[in-house]
Amino acid sequence: MNFTTHALVGAALGSHIGLPAAAVATGLTSHLILDLIPHHDAEDWRGVLLDVSVGAGALYILRSCLITASWWGALAATAPDLEVVARHVGLRRGRWGFPTHNGDHLHGRWPPPAGVLTQVTLAMASALAILLA
Repeated sequence: MNFTTHALVGAALGSHIGLPAAAVATGLTSHLILDLIPHHDAEDWRGVLLDVSVGAGALYILRSCLITASWWGALAATAPDLEVVARHVGLRRGRWGFPTHNGDHLHGRWPPPAGVLTQVTLAMASALAILLA
């Protein structure tokens, strides 16, 4: 999944859990689960920049609804993709660390538009969950 989806799902889980430590654990677990769902990842830097901008903008708009645990959930849910960034800029080589990034587990792939719709649906549902928390 992309940044926006991971961040909003992590924030929504943190909002409902309420405890920062539990939000971190749940955010990391959500990253694994979301990567297993068939989806379409951004293919170039423009797609990544757009995605991160949308996700950051969504969190900014929702900031008044977010508690501390929401931020920890969002951070933990997006953190595993830092190794993807590190690889793309040449800071990491060799085997990936996160289970859905290293080939040991299926990383769901689905071409657009269905793969994008999966992410938009999850992101919108998460934003709604944050608003209702």
